[in-house]
Amino acid sequence: MKNNKGMSLVVLIILILVILVLVSFGVAMYVENNQTVESNVSENIVNKENNTTQVENITETIDTNISEGIKINNTTDANEKIKLTDNELAEFTKNLNKIENNGFIIMNYTNIENANYSEVLYNGAGIDIQNEVIIKEYEETTAEQGMGVPVKKLKAEEIDMFLRKKTGIIFNLKEILSKVPYSEKYDAYYFVGGDTNYLELNCIEGYKIGNRYVVTGKFTNPWVSEEGKDIKGFTVTLISTENGYRFVSNELK
Repeated sequence: MKNNKGMSLVVLIILILVILVLVSFGVAMYVENNQTVESNVSENIVNKENNTTQVENITETIDTNISEGIKINNTTDANEKIKLTDNELAEFTKNLNKIENNGFIIMNYTNIENANYSEVLYNGAGIDIQNEVIIKEYEETTAEQGMGVPVKKLKAEEIDMFLRKKTGIIFNLKEILSKVPYSEKYDAYYFVGGDTNYLELNCIEGYKIGNRYVVTGKFTNPWVSEEGKDIKGFTVTLISTENGYRFVSNELK
């Protein structure tokens, strides 16, 4: 009986040890599994944060590209040829019919430097002075009578400013107006005659490339040139500036 009790005690101890071993193994597996889960959760969180950052970066890139695309699409090509609108043509008709600009339309010139400025200024260009005193100055300067026709006085300083504005060039006035009566005393030029150089016109078509404008028009009253050519219209080239338009060239047709 004593031996049986001893055996039972040994078996019981072994069972307890086995149970303890199993419990310890189970706890270790549980801890390891929890650590793995926590690691996976943390990794997933990091991945989600990285994915979110990538999405935000992609979104920002797309927004930037769209914005840049809009800017590009809204930018006009400086070399693009754009047809003039009816309103623009009407504005050119109005401006070129002004006495200050009309003189640039009545002759041919491929380069504004070669225009005939005694003809450009013949009608006074809007900067002339006309009165009885001017006639006396003219007669004093030329020793000629006014002959009962209008005499227009243009001061040299005002001519210089006018031509700079309209052409962008500083001219030697005594060279380009060598055939026009000039008074050293009054530093002025005198033009004799009516408004025969004025030609009414109408602009009918044109285009612009950047700040360069090419405008074609017709004269209200066609005329015959000294070469015997019928002149019905013109094509003038101008450049737009902060101070208005500058003339570049003109072709009579």
